[in-house]
Amino acid sequence: MSKSKRKTHDKIYMEVNSVRQKDPYLLQVPDHFRHILDKMSGVEYVVSDYRNSACLLKVFCDEFCDLSDKKKHKFEMLINSKAAPVSSIADLLFMVLQIDKYYVLQIKDCKALGEFHIISAKQTDPESWVAQSTFDDAEEVGRKIMKLENGKFFRDIM
Repeated sequence: MSKSKRKTHDKIYMEVNSVRQKDPYLLQVPDHFRHILDKMSGVEYVVSDYRNSACLLKVFCDEFCDLSDKKKHKFEMLINSKAAPVSSIADLLFMVLQIDKYYVLQIKDCKALGEFHIISAKQTDPESWVAQSTFDDAEEVGRKIMKLENGKFFRDIM
């Protein structure tokens, strides 16, 4: 698709407030949350139709505000990376309650990615093609894994 035909989306931010935190936090959410947030705020919709979402939103805000700054950043990166798809306030709540089950790889290049997968494959699936690879093949393994996963979960790797 040419650059001229791509849609440019504004970033969508959701203000997260809690009694436990004095300053509101602006959480960047995926583009499709514009529709959900408009419905909840009553823009062109009846607010009473979304009472359940409002209750979940309060619980989400309280739980989110209890996270450390590092976990808040991790949460924001996770929901915007499409690694864990979120489509509702309930999904946000579910993610924030289980944030410790997710991890973010801090890697600098394809070789580091390949080495990580070779080490973990040797432990989890010793018969796989990744586990059979050597560290000399790590860069090629990293490139193949990026291609298999369409590079969805990785940033700044070329």
